[in-house]
Amino acid sequence: MYVALYRKYRPIKFEDVISQNHITTTLKNEIKLDKIAHAYMFTGPRGTGKTTCAKIFSKAINCKNKEDGEPCCECEICRGIQDESILDITEMDGASNNSVSDVRILRDEANFVPTHCKYRVYIIDEVHMLSSSAFNALLKIMEEPPKYVVFILATTDIYKVPKTILSRCQRFDFKRIKPNEIMLKIKDIAEKEKIKITDEAAFKIALISQGSMRDAISIFDKCSIKDSEITKEILEEILGIVKKDYILSLHKAIKEKDKTKILEIIENIYYDGKNLEDVVEEILCFYREMLYFNILKEKSREFLEYYEYIDEIKNVEPFSFEEINLILEEILGCTEKIKNSNNQKLLLELEFLKIIDILNPSNFLNKNLNLNIKQKKEVKINETNPKEETKKNETLKVTSKEKKLLEKKENIKEIENILEKLLKIAKENDISIEEK
Repeated sequence: MYVALYRKYRPIKFEDVISQNHITTTLKNEIKLDKIAHAYMFTGPRGTGKTTCAKIFSKAINCKNKEDGEPCCECEICRGIQDESILDITEMDGASNNSVSDVRILRDEANFVPTHCKYRVYIIDEVHMLSSSAFNALLKIMEEPPKYVVFILATTDIYKVPKTILSRCQRFDFKRIKPNEIMLKIKDIAEKEKIKITDEAAFKIALISQGSMRDAISIFDKCSIKDSEITKEILEEILGIVKKDYILSLHKAIKEKDKTKILEIIENIYYDGKNLEDVVEEILCFYREMLYFNILKEKSREFLEYYEYIDEIKNVEPFSFEEINLILEEILGCTEKIKNSNNQKLLLELEFLKIIDILNPSNFLNKNLNLNIKQKKEVKINETNPKEETKKNETLKVTSKEKKLLEKKENIKEIENILEKLLKIAKENDISIEEK
């Protein structure tokens, strides 16, 4: 049976885990010093090694031949945990086992001494999905667990986990993996699997994965079905990635203020089957790089972790800093709207037409003037002297007294006017009324 590449090349030792040295070093030191905590919380984005580290840690604390905090991966216990044949290590999915009854079963099992291992380990993945009553049930066993029980909780959404649970855990924050490190790993797997891939394609996969190693290897696995070498063009074809030509032609149309061309390009992108959310992301990426290039020129390569359009930006007619700023503001406002929209194409068309209108000289100047006026007002308010402020306060006190007197006089006048009107009405209708 075929095994997916992300499972086949899953790290089995701490040294194999990429970009999480701050965590692996601490865990190894705890094992070496035999200072094992009763509960751990692994948090971070998907595909960064949370569950992998939990499994390696469960092997290392139970391994009979561990060296320098690393499991040997050869003894019975290591192999048993690896192939999931040892029942002392329980992996539980918090999303599907989120009720009180599931936690009660776990709590009852925890009272039994492990049969093969030194520690009975419970790995609860996506722990934030547990119900509030399930968290309450878990709290007691986590507060005073047996000496042989270790809990490892993993989550992508730490803010949904109650503070009462967090306070009982050692927390480790996993960070996103950098594109260059993902690219090197993909090249390494490609070499082992005897699959040809260009550096450009490997780097593009690293960018698409957004710091997730699992996602990157899964994308590579999908593209490796092709017999030929994996190139950027093949990658774009299989994954439906928005081509650079579309982005550059959109920029040209915005620069030339050609509304008909904008509508034509969006029409072509739409019927080419591209995801319009991806179009927005690519446009943001393009103008972000243009902003960096506008400020830093050639040094922008050093500041950007990854870049895709710098070479193209050199050859196109650029916008000014103010114009780029306005474009980015408009597109950023569109990102959330387009996700929830039932008519994404119409929304995108309106957004780009709006950008062209904003960039018209008259509208653009007006917008900048309004911004400058606001900024100047804020500066004036901030620059006021304390002496001036005290004078203002004194004058305000005086004016407030005068205002009260004026208000009283106005009220008296209104009453007099009402009385005059009443007397006239009385005379007209032959009604006797006293002026008092």
